[in-house]
Amino acid sequence: MKSWRFLRYCLPVLGIGFLAFVIWRSGPVHLLNQIHKIGWNFFAVLLLSAINYFLFTIAWFLCLNPREPRPSFKDLFKVRTIGEAVNATTPLGFAAGDPVRGFLLKDRVAWQGLTRSIVVVRSVYIWAVVAFITVGVGFFIGTHLLSLALLTQLSSSLFLLFISLALMVFVQRRGLFSILLKGVAFVGMGEKISAIKREELAVVDEAIRQAYQTNRLRLVVAFLCHFATRCLMVVETAWILHFLGASLPFSALWAVTAMVPLVNFIFSFIPGSLGILEGMSGLAFSLLSLDPALGVSLQVIRRIRSGICVVIGWFLLLIFKSSKKGSPKVLLQPAEVR
Repeated sequence: MKSWRFLRYCLPVLGIGFLAFVIWRSGPVHLLNQIHKIGWNFFAVLLLSAINYFLFTIAWFLCLNPREPRPSFKDLFKVRTIGEAVNATTPLGFAAGDPVRGFLLKDRVAWQGLTRSIVVVRSVYIWAVVAFITVGVGFFIGTHLLSLALLTQLSSSLFLLFISLALMVFVQRRGLFSILLKGVAFVGMGEKISAIKREELAVVDEAIRQAYQTNRLRLVVAFLCHFATRCLMVVETAWILHFLGASLPFSALWAVTAMVPLVNFIFSFIPGSLGILEGMSGLAFSLLSLDPALGVSLQVIRRIRSGICVVIGWFLLLIFKSSKKGSPKVLLQPAEVR
């Protein structure tokens, strides 16, 4: 516990230190001059972010079972905003934000269906991000003359991503929570989980399996919603650079944007990848023979946008109250889940 408390405070401080170092190396005055250029156009960036949140909420709504009681779209939007705020400010990322979303809605929908929807929508989101990165790598390879070594590295990375996706689907179809329970039993803690809870988790596993078998059209639309959010990030990159008086080829725009989820995944232990994203963006712009401060400014503007969304999310968390009770937590049998 003491080690976790130390990391909880140490990692954000480490990220802030990275960010301060990157800003210092880029020149604080130069960065301020760059950021000042965006002016009132910043509201256009906020608008794109709102559209992203809306599309994610649509995807989540589609992953809920239409034959069971569902929260209102308004409540889903609020809770999605809260979850993203938790994701951005904790070292655990969505491993913390997703449970918070489930906790906030536990009185409005049966937890089995809610858990299924959170697992499925997160999985679909990961598919969309991997597809987005794959398209970006394809654009990059098609427009740049690469060495055999770099081409091999990119191909190997994509292969590992697809293997990971296949493994994720395999585990979910075999029973995600049943496998987790076996892991808990292996470390000698299985007796702490009651038989009733095991049966309830088995229901969730069955619901996840059936979601892939019976709700395929909904999953395809949810995937397209998530992929559209990634494409809007490319638009955001283009807009910010335009407001800063710069531009990039389409393939470079996609590649620079695809770098963000990759860095966030690799450095997820640092909340929001503070400092890391700014440094990597500056390096990428340097490799493109552009001013590194331009890349740092791009991420700092995104950081400000993200900070506003985080503040809104935490504010919603403070005022969020259940206006009515959801459906009772009835233990559904696997055959009843559709």
